[in-house]
Amino acid sequence: MTSSNTRKEQALETRKKLLASAQTLFASKGYEGTSVRMINQQIHMADGLLYHYFPGGKQEILQVMVKEHVLAMSTALTKDIEIYDEMSIEEVLEQLYHHLHSVVLEHVDIIKILIKDGEAMKLIERQELIDILEERKHWLPALFQKRIDSGELKAMDCESASEVLMSLLMSHLLAEVITGKDSCMANEIKRKQLFRYLSDMWKNCK
Repeated sequence: MTSSNTRKEQALETRKKLLASAQTLFASKGYEGTSVRMINQQIHMADGLLYHYFPGGKQEILQVMVKEHVLAMSTALTKDIEIYDEMSIEEVLEQLYHHLHSVVLEHVDIIKILIKDGEAMKLIERQELIDILEERKHWLPALFQKRIDSGELKAMDCESASEVLMSLLMSHLLAEVITGKDSCMANEIKRKQLFRYLSDMWKNCK
């Protein structure tokens, strides 16, 4: 390995450490409550080093980290949609919950940042994430319609059913992010009872 490659790898590693440090601090203290010095000190780096990697300071760091995570969330949320085709409606609800839950947990710091500072900072990535979730809702009506056509579900307003389901799931998951406590959805028995209620309602729509 050449010294040039070694320096590049070291630079990439330093950049990752700065992003990770800023992410932790932004999530816990908020963007305004975090200084450049705090980001450097947390990983024992000299003051001013951050500007070598991010000339735009903490604003650039925020934009870079949010963009990277929103892209990753977009990929995760649209992955393996076809697996739902072979599931019963109860299994679809359970799988969708676990899928969303895993994405939220993996990106919990960024979601906290978007909730706390996304609107105030006018981050376009905040709207991009909202748009991604909207796209997810558009996929659900098509799935519900297929189940209606197959006879598994009765005729219903698929758009409204999708809206209710996604709002229910995301409100519980975001409440967990904000409070740091499990919602009732974390209880498997209660969650399955709720999903059974929804599926029974959709199967018996009039």
